Amino acid sequence: MKTVATWILCCAAIGGAQTASDRLTIPQVRMNASGKVEALVSVVDERGAPVRGMGAANFSLSLDGKAVPEFGVKPVQETGSGISVVLAMDISGSMKGERIRAAQRAAAQFVANLSPSDYCSLLAFGNSATWRVEEFTRNKSQVQAEIERLEATDARTVLNEAFFRAAQKGDKAPTTHVAVVVMTDGRDTGSSISLDQAAREAQWRNVPIYALGFGAEIDRRALSQITTLTGGRFFSADRLTDLTDFYATLLRQLSSQYDLEFSAPGLAAGEHKLAVVLRYRGVDVTRERRFQTQGNAAQEVRQRASASPPPSQTQSEPSTEWGIVWWLAPVVVVLGAGGVLVYRRMRRQSSAAPPSERKCFYCGKPLAEGEQMYCAACSGAEQKPSPVESVEAASTPPPPPAAPGAPSLELLFDPRRGERVGLPEDRPFTIGRRSDQDLVIEGDRHVSRDHASIAKDRNGRFVLSNLSPNGTYVNSRRIEMPEVLQDGDKIGLGNEEPQLLFVSPRAGA
Repeated sequence: MKTVATWILCCAAIGGAQTASDRLTIPQVRMNASGKVEALVSVVDERGAPVRGMGAANFSLSLDGKAVPEFGVKPVQETGSGISVVLAMDISGSMKGERIRAAQRAAAQFVANLSPSDYCSLLAFGNSATWRVEEFTRNKSQVQAEIERLEATDARTVLNEAFFRAAQKGDKAPTTHVAVVVMTDGRDTGSSISLDQAAREAQWRNVPIYALGFGAEIDRRALSQITTLTGGRFFSADRLTDLTDFYATLLRQLSSQYDLEFSAPGLAAGEHKLAVVLRYRGVDVTRERRFQTQGNAAQEVRQRASASPPPSQTQSEPSTEWGIVWWLAPVVVVLGAGGVLVYRRMRRQSSAAPPSERKCFYCGKPLAEGEQMYCAACSGAEQKPSPVESVEAASTPPPPPAAPGAPSLELLFDPRRGERVGLPEDRPFTIGRRSDQDLVIEGDRHVSRDHASIAKDRNGRFVLSNLSPNGTYVNSRRIEMPEVLQDGDKIGLGNEEPQLLFVSPRAGA
């Protein structure tokens, strides 16, 4: 077993000497279930070792420039909640050989050291970012087995996409505390997503990113930038033997963080700024973190409703307010009755109107006799096309069939279930209800006229873009940005129900 002195030297070798501003970070700030603001802070000493024993006297807080007079401080270990870790590992060709084996050993040991209450998922990135363990699990053996199966053979390193997808996964974590841990020996060489997009995604989802870069080819500026912006840390290692010590140091820091919690009544929805001042060994260190909240106005309404009402007025001396209410009551009743009569008349006129004047609430087509809010196509009922629609359908060429060995979409909806449609290489492939789309989907109220498109990017991958306010989903997850499709991805249009399956026989080739 290593001595304490040896461990401290390892911390210094991996993380480097910590400046004063490096000793305090704010990985996460959010409104918790009890309606209070909860900030997760990390404190380390000059050598990067976690500092324990902090209390309220060591901190002062301000929210949007106003001092927070009262707040609680509690070590994360005392909260009883675990940490959800998204582990992302580089499998590009530069990792081949001893590098990938050293990385596998270090990552497997990191997973073994997680507490029984911690969760983990595994993402591998090279030519693409691929989930090896997609759902968070406490099954350490499952994650370790997938780590052991990794092979470093890919030509590219989609590092930015790894940041982006890992942040999205972190937002779905089963615990409040989340950490994305990315290990790489290179720099981004082919992502369709910029570093700025990845950082903004992690910031918006309130997910901190921790990065380990080792070797001479890493992009120190990029790794330092995204970890700083998201409240994480960047570690650089020069030797393969440092990898295990890096993971051990990181785990100590994650398990030694502090929860700062305080009430913020009347906090409006939108962006806010939290400033934390750390007082440690005669030095004051200040960190600021911006965060988004939906506000707690609803909580205030509940509090006001549950508050004791003012003393009631005596019956002999009714208040002015009650006098006004009694005077207005007959007026309200008369107006309400008149409104009902007007509504009934309008409804009779609407039902008696010619079919040409009544239109489908969803698609805008004229309603036929017997149809109420939706036409037969939008309601899912079978309907023979009118002569005009027949001509329009005949003029629209059917989608191209899938060529053998080429990427395609398999249709998962009836009556075309099992049919495959080829994706063009030279232009975007469009999906929607409008008749000029490459793939026309009728009778589904969730699908917009122009709903989504799939186009080939400069790296030869097919990218799905959402064009509809109803949203587009990949594997039951609503996409916020254009997403690179992978073999087996299920696509939902307007909801999570899968309607299309992306098939890429060349995946991994």
